[in-house]
Amino acid sequence: MVREPNGAAADEAKKKRQVVLRDPEPLLNSDPSKSLNPRNGDAVVIDVGSSELRAGFSSADAPTLRYPPLVSRARDPGGDGRRKNFVGYEALHTSVRSGVRSPFEANIPFNATLLERLLDGTIVALGLANEKKIDRPFVLTEPPCQMNNSRAFIMEVLFEGYQAPSVCLGVDGLFSYMYNMYSSASTGSLSQFKDRNALIVSSSFRATHVLPLVNGRFHAACAKRINVGGDHATEVLARRLRLLYPIFAPALSYDRVNKLREEICYFSSNYEKELNRLQTDPDYFDQVETAIEIPSQEGTKIGPSPEELERQRKLRAEAGQRLHDMMAARRKAKATTEVALKEVERKLTSEEVHRVESLLSELDELETISDLKTAYEDDYYMNLSRRGFKQTKDLEDAVGKKEAEILSLKEELGEGLLAQAKEKWKKRKFEDALLETPDALLTPDQLKEKRKVKSIRGAAEARERVKLQKEEERQKVEAAEAELRRQKEQDPDGYLRRRIKERDDLLQRIKKRKAAREAGSDRRSQAARNRMRLIAQQIMPENGKKMPDNFGMRDEDWNVYHDMQGGDTEEEEQEEKYLAGLKAEIFELAPHIAAVEEAESRGAEKLYYPIERSNELDICLDRIRSTEIIWQPSIVGLDQAGLGESIDL
Repeated sequence: MVREPNGAAADEAKKKRQVVLRDPEPLLNSDPSKSLNPRNGDAVVIDVGSSELRAGFSSADAPTLRYPPLVSRARDPGGDGRRKNFVGYEALHTSVRSGVRSPFEANIPFNATLLERLLDGTIVALGLANEKKIDRPFVLTEPPCQMNNSRAFIMEVLFEGYQAPSVCLGVDGLFSYMYNMYSSASTGSLSQFKDRNALIVSSSFRATHVLPLVNGRFHAACAKRINVGGDHATEVLARRLRLLYPIFAPALSYDRVNKLREEICYFSSNYEKELNRLQTDPDYFDQVETAIEIPSQEGTKIGPSPEELERQRKLRAEAGQRLHDMMAARRKAKATTEVALKEVERKLTSEEVHRVESLLSELDELETISDLKTAYEDDYYMNLSRRGFKQTKDLEDAVGKKEAEILSLKEELGEGLLAQAKEKWKKRKFEDALLETPDALLTPDQLKEKRKVKSIRGAAEARERVKLQKEEERQKVEAAEAELRRQKEQDPDGYLRRRIKERDDLLQRIKKRKAAREAGSDRRSQAARNRMRLIAQQIMPENGKKMPDNFGMRDEDWNVYHDMQGGDTEEEEQEEKYLAGLKAEIFELAPHIAAVEEAESRGAEKLYYPIERSNELDICLDRIRSTEIIWQPSIVGLDQAGLGESIDL
């Protein structure tokens, strides 16, 4: 975390509007550029932190080792198979990371076994493993007011395990104050400080301590501890970003967010005042806001070798040849039935269907009259007279004429289409006869077939009714559009006012629906209570009597699902499309009005609109909010005093 920039430094720092979200650089336990050849008498310095362990020799300007205090014990994947201790980044290796653990709870070392393994790995990494005893002083850091059992175990390992001649344990915050405030110009004594009275604030990974220094001595009884540190700030920032930008959640890993927090977050000198300024000053908001670019998920890939490329080319050529042979065989088989398929693929028009069915019905009626001559002669002559035929020859001529027309139609349409039309006509004739027959005269199989025909006919009629309704609605829409065009030509100003009012009403309706849907996620909201009431009514009505099992018989029954859901996706999509059309029309009629209304939001107003960029997210308030938890832990639900209150105490 960085401090809040002031003056010209603030302007320069906040000009950086874009930061790329990157992975932390891969680190090793030791820095190859630093030498591991200490001088005789150099002390071994180990800063044992809960987030990072730093180790080296007192003559070096910087630590030689830097790695997380993690320990894992597993079989060495590259060795002889014996179990081995892995510490730091080696413990995060894929083959051994399943058993990785830390000896710390918060910032206190509790696990003695893991701490011993961690110190052993540090000694090995410093190149001191081959010495029979480590004849060097040790300087180690510890948290303020560390428990005696933890300190005693560390002493036991150092004195009995490493046979160290001397050990110095100290609080890292006090060591830092001694280094920065030591005055070498006076007496050269370590007890001589520029300021002998001070209040040291040490903010670490898991906790923050307030350490009072009075007359050059640390007063442990007055020290204060806050269980909030950099780890909590990173977690708060990560949760916020994943909540605000769920689409980027996979990319917002802990390590990336921790690096991002160190780069862009800062402490505000007056949190409430800065929040107020961010809300009221758009220029300052835009100045503080930082765009975070999400990196592409595609990494740099190493291309295949020339031999592999040649092998893949041959495989593709063989597969292409097999596919070519297969398609040739299919084309040959298809060519034999091409004419028949063309006839089948072509469909009869409604006029052709009506013509075929009329000819077949008339021919069937004439043949039926002809069949009556042998069985029912009286009925035969009665039907003959009714049709206007004077003698049997006239009937035979009419039958021949119809058959000739059917033959002509066969040549015109083709045998296949005519055969299909005949089958459909025969099927419909059978179904009509079946529907006209009373149920008492039908067998069980015929009754089943009759019900099936009724169902199919009813569905077809329903589809026809829907088709007619859609046609009527289309005509109404066309009439309404014609009326709107007429109003637009006769009264342009009034037409524009009506369209703006219609747009505003639609926007208000959409906002109310979205607000109701968001309120539905809260179990205590009115929308949630209404939904539960509807569900309870479906199970047991208000009068206490069980409802009959006839749900769904009426179309109105299905509206309950619409009420429970609180919205209709299809209806919302139609409204969004209509709203877009209204906005486009208003912009066409009055560009100056639309430009003012659709002006880009600035400052805090941008928080209420979604980001349209597909690979960026914006951070403004969280630059100070994630670090403010050290001063106000209550803003993230932690019931403890903040840093300011702890200092006052």
